[in-house]
Formats: sequence, C-alpha cells, structure tokens
Amino acid sequence: MKGLLIANGEIGDKEFYSNLMDKEDFDYITCADGGANNAYKLKIKPDSIVGDLDSINEKVRAYFTGEKVDFIKYPAQKNETDTEIALSHLIENGCNRIIMIGCSGKRIDHTMANIHLLYELAKKNIDAIMVDEYNSMEVILNEKSLTGKKGCTVSLVPLSESVKKITLHGFYYQLNNQDLYMGSSRGISNVVTDDKAKIEFEQGVLLLVYSEGD
Repeated sequence: MKGLLIANGEIGDKEFYSNLMDKEDFDYITCADGGANNAYKLKIKPDSIVGDLDSINEKVRAYFTGEKVDFIKYPAQKNETDTEIALSHLIENGCNRIIMIGCSGKRIDHTMANIHLLYELAKKNIDAIMVDEYNSMEVILNEKSLTGKKGCTVSLVPLSESVKKITLHGFYYQLNNQDLYMGSSRGISNVVTDDKAKIEFEQGVLLLVYSEGD
C-alpha cells in the first residue's frame, strides 16, 4: 500500500504538488497536525489528521470535520514529533511505500529530524521518500537501482561514520569499491548518465538527494 504524509513545513508551488497527486495513486493519506493546513491549501482530503492538533487553523479544522476526516489527538507533551506519529499511523494502516511532503522548510531541526526518520523507515523495509519542489531524499542501507533518472543530479551523503566499498554504475563520477566518510563533501553533485544506474555498497547508511539541476 502507498501512503502520503503531509506535514507542516513549507509548501510553495501548488502546481508541483498537484502534478505529484496526478502521478501517484495513494491508498491512505494522513496529516501530521498542522499538515492539515497544507492539505487544505492543496485541496487534498486526508483520511486522518494525527498529533496534538495545536497547529491547525480553525477554518481548516471546521472544514475537515465537516468532511468526516478522522482526527486522532495525542498529548502535547510526548516523546515523538507529530510527523513521527503520523508515519507510525501510516504503517499501522498497512502502508509499505510512503511519500512525505511538507517535511522541510525554515525549521532546520525538524528537517534534519525528518531525514533521520527516513533512516528508521529504511530499517523497517519501508520504501520512503521525502519530497519538496527542489529535492527528493531517501535513505538506503544496501544497493539501489535508479531507473529514469538520467540527467538528474544526485548527492550521496553518509549518515553513518563511513559507507564502505561503494561502487557506482551509470554515474559521471565513478566510485569503485571506495569509501565515503561523514564530514566529507566528496559525494555531492554527481550526475546520472545512464537510464539504468546502480549504487552498491557493503556497509553503512547513505542519504540520496535527488535534484533536477546544480
């Protein structure tokens, strides 16, 4: 099942997200608290809205209440962010593929936390990607085949101290059984040169950041 998570980060280009909705067929959509404001802005009706529900515009709350959307309230003082709670809710509802929007923006702490949530999802074998108008991000723990990414700029960012014995196929800058280290910028701004590219490595945690340009 494919799920969509809408969080409370920045949503700018409505057309970008409209095109995303046209391309994807979601089985379940949930908002992390104030993500409901973004859903309303994008004219997306979620199946549920979860969190402490302190960031929802009252007009938005009234609208989705009228639309019979399920509100699931959690205490304000909790150990998880609303985004983490929403991800758990998607998994509990059978989603094993998740797209996350509204998860980046001015709050760098939330953005970084959401990137680390991608790592937790990868450990659970959940296929998850975090998307905004400029980039998409995913965490991989082993090999990854890239199809239809020719011409795309891809940065490889270690989230572990090192990523061991990386081999790249179909990239402009090649690596052959070489290591990348946290704190080094060596993996930034590579380019996919083949319709079918591949990343292989033996050990570590790797964040892939895709963008359409430099």
